[in-house]
Order: sequence, then structure tokens, then C-alpha cells
Amino acid sequence: MTTSARQKAQRRFLFLQGPHGPFFSQLAKMLTAAGAELWRVGFNAGDAFFWHDPAHFVPFQDYPESWEAALTKIVNDHGITDIALYGDTRPTHAQAVTLARSKSLEIHFFEEGYMRPY
Repeated sequence: MTTSARQKAQRRFLFLQGPHGPFFSQLAKMLTAAGAELWRVGFNAGDAFFWHDPAHFVPFQDYPESWEAALTKIVNDHGITDIALYGDTRPTHAQAVTLARSKSLEIHFFEEGYMRPY
């Protein structure tokens, strides 16, 4: 799907691990108000606690080796167009970036509060 076609279609975001606190949930509410659909994968109780919409929360409680297949299923099942994540070096996030690039999804990186060289 080209960028212009994606802009015309409803955007469907998948949020992975984010900063501690309500930031991702607040951002999701704003994106929803703008017409997007939001999903969140949770890896721990904090992810669930700070997410505002239990109906759009997908807990991941399996072994790390099964993450790639689980992520692919989530992306396909929900028609995800965008993935948002906090830092791109965590193993789960690195796999998500690889998958997103292979499917030409938009990737939104949030940094962990420091400057990286290059």
C-alpha cells in the first residue's frame, strides 16, 4: 500500500512497550479521536495498568521464541498500518521493526531520553 493510499485508509496502530506512565494511552486517545484504531501489546502488568482500553489490549505471555509468530498474527488479524515502540534495540522491538519493514508499515520510534550518536 502506498503512503497516499494508507493516508486515505483508516490507520491502525499497534503500540508495543512504551515509556512508564500514561503517555501511550493519552497518545492513543488523541489518535482515536482523529479516526485511527489503536491496539496495545502488553508484556507486563504495568502495560495493562496504563492502557485505557482493555478491549484493545493484547497480552503477550508466551516465550520470547514465539514473539515473531505472535506479532505477525496480531499485525495480520488487525490490519495494522503503523507500529509505535519505545527504542528499537530491545529484542522484541528489533523483530517488530524487521516485520514492519517487510510489510511496508510505518514505524514510529520513541527514544529513551538520551541522544544516540549517528
